Amino acid sequence: DRKQMNLESRTRGDQYVYTLPLSQLGKGAFTQQALVKGQNLANLFTHLAVGFHDSIDFNTMPIPYCAVATDMVKFQEVDMHSGYVAQAMRASMSIPGMFTPVRLDSMVLVDGGLRNNYPVDVARSMGADYVIGVNLNKIKDMTNADFNKPGAVITRIAEVHTENKFRQNWADTDIALQIDADPYNSMSFQPAAVDTLIARGERCAMSHWHELMALKARLGLALDDDTTANTARRRSAGYSHPVLETVPIAAVTFTHVLPAEEHLLRKKFHLERKQLSIDQIENVITELRGRLYYNDASYQLLGDHSNGYRLHFDTEGKKASQVYLGARFDSEELAAIQIESFFPNIAGLKKHPYTLEAKLRLGKRIKAGLTSTLSTSSTCNLALGYNFSYNDIDLYRHGKRYYDMRYYRHMAELGFKGFVVSNFMMDLYVRWSYYRYRDMLGRNGADSILIENDHYFSYHARLYYNDEDDTYFTTRGSSAEVQAGLYTTNFVHFHGTSALATVMARWRSTWRVGSHMVLQPGVYGRLIFKDTAPYVLQNYVGGPWFGHYFDQQLPFAGLGHVEYTGNSFAAVDMGARYQLTQNNFVLADFAVAEHGEKVKNTLDHTPYFGVRAGYVYRTIVGPLGAYVGWNSMSHKASFYINLGLVF
Repeated sequence: DRKQMNLESRTRGDQYVYTLPLSQLGKGAFTQQALVKGQNLANLFTHLAVGFHDSIDFNTMPIPYCAVATDMVKFQEVDMHSGYVAQAMRASMSIPGMFTPVRLDSMVLVDGGLRNNYPVDVARSMGADYVIGVNLNKIKDMTNADFNKPGAVITRIAEVHTENKFRQNWADTDIALQIDADPYNSMSFQPAAVDTLIARGERCAMSHWHELMALKARLGLALDDDTTANTARRRSAGYSHPVLETVPIAAVTFTHVLPAEEHLLRKKFHLERKQLSIDQIENVITELRGRLYYNDASYQLLGDHSNGYRLHFDTEGKKASQVYLGARFDSEELAAIQIESFFPNIAGLKKHPYTLEAKLRLGKRIKAGLTSTLSTSSTCNLALGYNFSYNDIDLYRHGKRYYDMRYYRHMAELGFKGFVVSNFMMDLYVRWSYYRYRDMLGRNGADSILIENDHYFSYHARLYYNDEDDTYFTTRGSSAEVQAGLYTTNFVHFHGTSALATVMARWRSTWRVGSHMVLQPGVYGRLIFKDTAPYVLQNYVGGPWFGHYFDQQLPFAGLGHVEYTGNSFAAVDMGARYQLTQNNFVLADFAVAEHGEKVKNTLDHTPYFGVRAGYVYRTIVGPLGAYVGWNSMSHKASFYINLGLVF
């Protein structure tokens, strides 16, 4: 859940389409044997089962329960009548290849449907006198023609193991409801599909109304529309189990967590309190799995409500690494991929959590880096890093392509990063940067120029706030950022004069208008407090995103390439997005900007303005968008397409 993630984790989630945990190098490295780890599902089941976290006999629950799973080791049905109810639920719905299996003793448990997809026999064995059953799969004898569709053979292989038992159990159903689900399937989660299937289910049930009422009479339940008596009867039998949002805590314990990290968690999430919310508890799970890189973090509330629960956190130990994968395509850079990996506590330190981060980006812009991070407190990290990058960028002036700029950058950083409090984050660091220019080729009459290699010692501070519910399809929340930089060539002066100072700030808010439209007003800008600045530190605007080609790059509606501006640039932007269907959107932006060669001349020029319109489709790998625009800075139209997350 995004609201449970810190800002660093959210930013990473906005860049990468897939995450892969590794347990060890070589054989058995891949710990995630399916597309989805299922941590959110595990949290949900644990939340719903508060009060039943101890190992219990499921037959003693208010409604007797059995979870049907399949053991992949022996490929046999496993009927779980006891144990941990949340774990049993999670195991019984682990669709192979989709959700990671649940390991229990020597068994590897997946969805029980592989061996018993319609377990009437299990219900009978538990003492059920009457069975009402629902089936959404077609019951028919296969013919040659049924195998003409793609995937028919694979589907049939999965059905073979349950076919005979299904027909037996279907015949043993007192009231059998057969629902026509075509053309929908188990992956149809669209609102239209859900609404249609619900309506079909209601119609099917109504067609069996007389059978259902006859069964109700045999059970001795009231036949009129007044269900008060039946509801009271269920409550008196103890069939009501409220879902708790806050629980009393008597003690908190950890297993397979480093002492230093346990101390950080207790302090950061205030675990000494006598009352904790489920959200607070799940935030600890998110921290264990996300920032601290533990495998399969889980919790249990043991004991009872009256005396206070014993809250116990458990993990399977540290991952060897966490690998993040990102890929994108756009009409400017064509294709790019990025891989990032984290190695937790690689040095084996026990007093402070420690991670090593490696990053590689391949495309028109190449980046590689290595950063070591030491968690000195529950909210602060001490980071030391080195990054290498190569940039090949076309620079424009008033719509004319003036230069092809190619350079290498070597950068080392040391500082405190991530003073995280709720939705705030602050960075303080010192940076050394060395620029080696390959060439600066002139175009359209501009002369090629020779730029001398240079280095800078700089000091930086960054304050960031974000409570948006999504980066690309935001419906609520705001984001704001302020960056200040001081550049020198010898820690004090800049080429013999006073240091070069810069300030960048931006703010955006999202307002919902009706059920389908949002408005996004925003302001942003960057100021350079020195008459002359080197090319790599000057202001550049263009494109739809901040910092895409240069760290200091600012977007501007309708401008598809990168334009040089003066020492000051400030803009006001108004964006609008309309949702056509669940995944289809149209959008429009309008921006006005003031600019100047010097900060004091910011208001002396005619403002620039730009407009942009586009269509975006939300895909599993990120937005797929096409945009057209025009701006008065270049006096040219622009066209841009992209697929994927931005990095």
